[in-house]
Order: sequence, then C-alpha cells, then structure tokens
Amino acid sequence: VRTVTILATSNMNEFAFGAISLSPNPAREAFVLGFDQIPAGQVEVVLFDILGAQVKVVQTQGEVSVQDLAPGRYTVQVRTAQGVQNLPVVVE
Repeated sequence: VRTVTILATSNMNEFAFGAISLSPNPAREAFVLGFDQIPAGQVEVVLFDILGAQVKVVQTQGEVSVQDLAPGRYTVQVRTAQGVQNLPVVVE
C-alpha cells in the first residue's frame, strides 16, 4: 500500500466543493479556513506535525487556534463528506 500526500503550493486550492483558503500563513495565534462554497455536513480539521504525527483535531468551518502548537511546519487536513484536502501551514 502506498500513500501519497500532496501539499498545495498556494493558499487557495480547488476541492470537491470549490476552493479552500487558509490565512494567514504563517500563523501566530490562529488561521482561518475559507470556503467559496459551504460544504455540506461536518468539517473536521486535523493537524499533523512534520513527522506525520496527529497533533490536533477540531470540528470547524472557520478559525483554528494554533496557540497550543510549537513553531514549525504542519499539514492541515480538511475532511468533509465530499473528500479530503491537505494544506501546508507554518506556525510561528
């Protein structure tokens, strides 16, 4: 079994329900996820550290606090009924 993770090169990414934006990036206290179309159902946001360890899980369609995270690079995984999207974020 092979797992491939694709990290986006910009802060705006096309997804099954439209585009997702993540700002600010880098983030100090929090970042905001923006959706150009509101996803149906629950949105789960999972943060992974650079080693791939899951460090945070939240249910949100908006702001995600990063005050409890150490500075560094993280992968933000947005999970909905329509699919999964990975976005990079830097925490300062």
